[in-house]
Amino acid sequence: MPVLKRFISGQQRQCCSPVRVIFVACLCLLHPALAQAGTFVEVKHDNSLSTIVSEGDKTRMSSSSTDYLVIDNASKTIKAVNDAQRKVVVIDMNSLSESNVVPVRVEFRNYGQGPTIAGFDTTRYEYMVDGRSCGFVYGSQSAMQADGIESMFMAMNTMIDSQRAMMGRFASLLDECKQADISLNEHVERIGLPMRTERKGTIKSEVKSIRLNVPVPPESFIVPDNYVAIGALDEMKSVEKQRYDARRAPAEQMPPHMQDILKQMRESGRYTPEQIERMQRMQMRGAPDIAPRQ
Repeated sequence: MPVLKRFISGQQRQCCSPVRVIFVACLCLLHPALAQAGTFVEVKHDNSLSTIVSEGDKTRMSSSSTDYLVIDNASKTIKAVNDAQRKVVVIDMNSLSESNVVPVRVEFRNYGQGPTIAGFDTTRYEYMVDGRSCGFVYGSQSAMQADGIESMFMAMNTMIDSQRAMMGRFASLLDECKQADISLNEHVERIGLPMRTERKGTIKSEVKSIRLNVPVPPESFIVPDNYVAIGALDEMKSVEKQRYDARRAPAEQMPPHMQDILKQMRESGRYTPEQIERMQRMQMRGAPDIAPRQ
């Protein structure tokens, strides 16, 4: 999920993302008389506490009190709202080309019963790519079957699809284990809902709580109609222009998502300094491969 916010704008580090999003829990309790029944999930990723509020086909996520995402599963749209700038970046999944990058093949090794997490039983799995261990994931079949989880899960898949589509050919440059992390939701039939991931003995993400049938005010998913609406591709062109204007800038001045990709390339040990430098020059010359459907 962090990939999405970095692609939306290199300047908006506070924008929402599939893994690092902070949700406004108290919003669900403001107007209980008008509320509908929904699902509330808290997730801790590294040092960030995130929440997800979902009802029906819609899900709201936010990383601060003034920034949030509204995901509409029915229309396949994502709206990134910035209250401070009174701006909405609209991502229409129907207009983005699907990524042609072949997903990594993730393998799982069952280690038996895991701990109870957020009130649900789990099973511990090691997940690997080409025999390389990427860490452990604790999946829960019972959590996946809980009422209200399906719509939230569909929203997460919409986020993942948007990440891949917007990254285009650059998705293949991510470390295999990073790609495996993104694709864990695609293996829920086997492992259940991912409740915790560990790497090198450190918890990377964990579901802290799941509350079902909580009151969700209808206005939670309403985007102000007086905000300036910008298409995702137009926003990308703006970011591309910023990169073009700064094409001779050092690596630390590149967009955050490209800094991460270059860092992963260096740390993987699979690329020569010349290949990394060529990648940096290519990025300064043009934007990622994002093409609308014909």
